Amino acid sequence: MNLNPNRNLDILVVGVERTEKLEKGNLGVRLENERLELPLQYFCLLQEYGVCGSKAIEFISYIQCSPSAIALALGWSPQQAIAAYQLFATQFKEIFPESILRPPKFERGAGAIPPEDCETKPGYQVE
Repeated sequence: MNLNPNRNLDILVVGVERTEKLEKGNLGVRLENERLELPLQYFCLLQEYGVCGSKAIEFISYIQCSPSAIALALGWSPQQAIAAYQLFATQFKEIFPESILRPPKFERGAGAIPPEDCETKPGYQVE
């Protein structure tokens, strides 16, 4: 396989029948014939969420950013989904760019004001 990390982001994600036992916290992803192959059982469950049947970049983004959705779909805990992503990122660090697998952290903006602050700061009212 051509190890051009940017090209590899276009690899398709597919489901394949497997006989080995599936373990929580491991997506069982393999790289075969220039495709990311998931166990068919996981593929079908994730497909309901629009994760599978997509390109690698979409799959990576979804499993990285939505561990609770992955956990819900697969009947895992969010911690198991996070562990599965970390294992995936380690397994495929030579295939996909590090900037995609482990993007830099960023400072969050102000966002919503916690309810406890609304009552103590002038000008804010909780109705």
